Amino acid sequence: MTSDRQDIVDTCVRYGWHADLREWDRMAELFTERVDLDTRTMPGGARVTVGRADMIDGWAGLFATLGPTQHIMANHLVQIDGDTAECVAQFHAQHLAPVPAGDDTLVIAGNYRFGLVRKAEGWRIHALTISQTWSSGNLAVLGGGRPAGDSAPAVARRFLESLDAGDVDAAIACLAHDVVQDMPYSPPGYPKQLHGADTLRGLWTGLTEATQSMKFTIVEVRRFTDPEWVFVEFTADLVQPSGALYSNHYFTFFHVVDGLIRVYREVYDPLVFATDVSDEDRAAMFRTGQA
Repeated sequence: MTSDRQDIVDTCVRYGWHADLREWDRMAELFTERVDLDTRTMPGGARVTVGRADMIDGWAGLFATLGPTQHIMANHLVQIDGDTAECVAQFHAQHLAPVPAGDDTLVIAGNYRFGLVRKAEGWRIHALTISQTWSSGNLAVLGGGRPAGDSAPAVARRFLESLDAGDVDAAIACLAHDVVQDMPYSPPGYPKQLHGADTLRGLWTGLTEATQSMKFTIVEVRRFTDPEWVFVEFTADLVQPSGALYSNHYFTFFHVVDGLIRVYREVYDPLVFATDVSDEDRAAMFRTGQA
């Protein structure tokens, strides 16, 4: 039977292994549902409390742009206080990626500070501080230091979660001003495209105000080789003004450039919409005349 100290060190070391092997599902197993993440000493870094899924999606999007990486961790110092613990370790991380100009290598070294809590399934990381002490090479390898939260999966997830929370302003903040929403299978009488963030603000404001409730549940997120594109499957459950329930599956493709959605292409079953939404509810909910 291993000791708590060894379990804690193993958990922290796995962070580096899973990143280098791109094992994002296994990486997620190391963390609690919400994580205090502090990367202020890193290029484009910040101190945030972030959902585990958003954090992992951000890292996955960043690493999709890289070639081989190697994160070496050593000199672990562990302090345990009942069901909480802290582990400090030194790291040396090497990143390779093709870039238009300059060196294709970036080395970053510094310290990790992990905050951990004991769960039924073992020690889990609830806080992570990454402190850079030195670096060498080309910062362009990491995309010029763009925050991981700007990755396509993270932005698409943030957009849908904002709509689920009824926060239209936060959702619109995820969109480029000239965003295009494609709806190739819209039912007759509804446009196949909407243009501009202002138009979509009108759509979602009308829906939020008219419906009794809206629930958007993400089912699956799939990344592509091109890190600017992501596929998201989600379900939409709306209680309409009349009290009738509208439920449908949506299959969406997001094109995200510089942290903003430029194209939002959705496919859903128009027969479900035609059957479950009355003319009166349509008029009340869709001010822009779109499903």
